Amino acid sequence: MLSKGGNNFLDADLSHSTREGEHAAIRHVIALVGDRDRPRDNGDHGGQLSFVAERAFVGQGQRLAQFERDMRALGQRAGHDGLSQDQVANVYKQVGRLLEGHGYSDGGLSRPARLRLAEQVMHQAAVPTDINQGQHNSCQLASLESRMYTRDPERAAQIVADVALNGRYKDTRDRSLGINARPHDESIDFNSVDDIDAIRGKRSHASEIFQVTAANIMADIINERTHPRGQVRFEQQPDREVLIDYAQHLPKVLRFGPGALYPQRDALPLAYNAITGRNEKQIMIAGFEAGPRTDMIRVVTSERDLANALLAAKQQKKFPLLVSVQTDIEPFWTDSNAPFAGGTGGGHVVTVRDYRPGPVPIVTVDNQWGRDADHDMQKPLRLSTLYAAINLPDAAQAFLERKVELARLSGRPDVLKEIELFDLKARRKSDIIGDIQQVSMPQSIDDKEVARLIRSVVAMPKGFQRDLSLTRMHNAIGRMPESIALRLLPIEHSLGLLDREAYKSALQKHVERMGRIKNRTETLDPADPHAQETLRKYWYCVRMLNKNIRELGPGVMAPFDGSLDRERSRKAEVQKKWHWTLQKDLGN
Repeated sequence: MLSKGGNNFLDADLSHSTREGEHAAIRHVIALVGDRDRPRDNGDHGGQLSFVAERAFVGQGQRLAQFERDMRALGQRAGHDGLSQDQVANVYKQVGRLLEGHGYSDGGLSRPARLRLAEQVMHQAAVPTDINQGQHNSCQLASLESRMYTRDPERAAQIVADVALNGRYKDTRDRSLGINARPHDESIDFNSVDDIDAIRGKRSHASEIFQVTAANIMADIINERTHPRGQVRFEQQPDREVLIDYAQHLPKVLRFGPGALYPQRDALPLAYNAITGRNEKQIMIAGFEAGPRTDMIRVVTSERDLANALLAAKQQKKFPLLVSVQTDIEPFWTDSNAPFAGGTGGGHVVTVRDYRPGPVPIVTVDNQWGRDADHDMQKPLRLSTLYAAINLPDAAQAFLERKVELARLSGRPDVLKEIELFDLKARRKSDIIGDIQQVSMPQSIDDKEVARLIRSVVAMPKGFQRDLSLTRMHNAIGRMPESIALRLLPIEHSLGLLDREAYKSALQKHVERMGRIKNRTETLDPADPHAQETLRKYWYCVRMLNKNIRELGPGVMAPFDGSLDRERSRKAEVQKKWHWTLQKDLGN
């Protein structure tokens, strides 16, 4: 590729010419043929990057077309989000470094890897809401990355370019860090696919580099607080994420994942400032369990307090904000696929992108679990829903109970809040016995209360709130232990929450789940004190499953071979072999 300065690599050959005229003529021909389309360094940064991209992706039309779409999208977003022309130009500069290898050293990545990174950086600068944590416990880092690509994309791009080209990054506080730039796990998958839509939800290689670098800035901030100075580092290894203490003769793994960095939450906004060179305060919101309010973190203790914090952020143009939430609370329980998204199981961090005051205040949220988990203006969150999720489960339940009661007293019951409260209370009563999840069955859920909620949902006027309530109610029942969910399925069907096809589909999922449970019950050890209780619950579920199948009709049994006759015979064998007297759960 021709260098930016012209055709210097040809000068040595041409210097042998003794005729200056021929020398000049050849130069003129080379300029016309070899560099005629390349924009000069006259401020047309987009044109220069397009030229470089055309050369980099020659013969790869799909990749080039996506790259150019992302360039246009960044230009459009710049006007909407208030990015300056200099910021956009600097993004182009960093992406150009990746494409051309400017600054490459022995610690850098290969050219194919750099081209992939250039595409990813350009896309993430254009669409920051596509940034994800994938199956990694790095939600805080992904949220920070999303905010930085939104407000300071040139800084995020520089991190990726510096690390990819020479394996090091120096922040604005002169903190120099060596970073392993190679891709791992999901990043490898991400780099192997041209179609961005095919890999949504996974963490890109560019995001891995950014998040590992940000984690190490956080670690170094914490190192500076210890005496003697700590030597903790975060590393992404081929099959795990580890926090390692190098202060000892033999490095010690402190824990898997970056979780040990998170209790010192102010390290996250401090890391942001170390990258940007600014001193932004209270760019993160957390609930009261985070401790007292600090310059770095805004702690909210009421729904009104949260509204004031978001309104101030909107007026001061601070969005997006990092907000700490709980994954056991809706909507994040549902968003986590209850709870199989990366890093779920307690605390989580999302990015709040906007706040709309009004009679029913709403917020939009970018969740780093993929587009399906985002809450944009097509499916925003109520302010009260976000506030409940900011709290730990005890406080969230108490808050929801107050909201539900106040709504009832006002004569305008809030069905969605009632469903969220019902779901939370039911799950909090759950435990695990053996391999079968169950609630102290079957009277722990009031069928009449469930029926009342279902009727309320079905009676709602058509629209977003009704659709959301229908989905939440069905999901709440579907997530319940088999002993409860199977009992409630006929109620859902009879009251119109499920039509016949939806009923059949839901029942088929329970059939498949019961097949897996049956396999586990066959390995139970009679010495296990929970084995008898586990089997008792299992056979209760068998009876409820068969009752549903009889109601729906034939053609649903599929892989589960758990007919009543077969299970009665199996129960008798177990009683005889283990000398047990089991309750009569299968019925007649």
